[in-house]
Amino acid sequence: MHERLPVTSSLEVAAAWERAMNDFDEEALIALAHEDLELVTPGGTRRGHDALKGWLTKQTYGVAPRFETRRVFVRGENVVADLHVEFRYVDGGEVGGSQDTAIVLVVQDGLVRRVTAHPDLSSAFSASGLDEADETDFA
Repeated sequence: MHERLPVTSSLEVAAAWERAMNDFDEEALIALAHEDLELVTPGGTRRGHDALKGWLTKQTYGVAPRFETRRVFVRGENVVADLHVEFRYVDGGEVGGSQDTAIVLVVQDGLVRRVTAHPDLSSAFSASGLDEADETDFA
C-alpha cells in the first residue's frame, strides 16, 4: 500500500495529479490513485495501479506529453480541467505537436477514482454535469 499524500480537497488532488503527470512521478501518481482507478482514454478503459503504471511508461519514450491547465472547474468530487498539451520528443526535447483537450477527474476520499479524457471542454461538461459557473482558481 502506498502512502497517501496530504491533500484535502478535489482541487488539491487535481493540482497534485497534474504535477505528478508532468514530472512522470509514478510513485506520486500511485499515491494519489484509488486502487481501483478507472483510466478512460480513447483507446479504452483500464483499471488499477498497473494500468496507470503502463500508461505512464508509454509516456517516457518517443513523444511525451506536458500538461498545462488553463482553466479548472470543481463541484464536489468532480473536477474538469481545460488543458493545453504539448508533446515533446523525449530524446531531444523538441516540440512534436500540441492539442487542446479536457479531462474529468472524479475524486473520492482524497484519491482519484476515475480519469476520463475528452476532446474538448464542452464534452467534459456534459459528462461531469459541471459548467462555467463551477470555475475556480487553479494554483
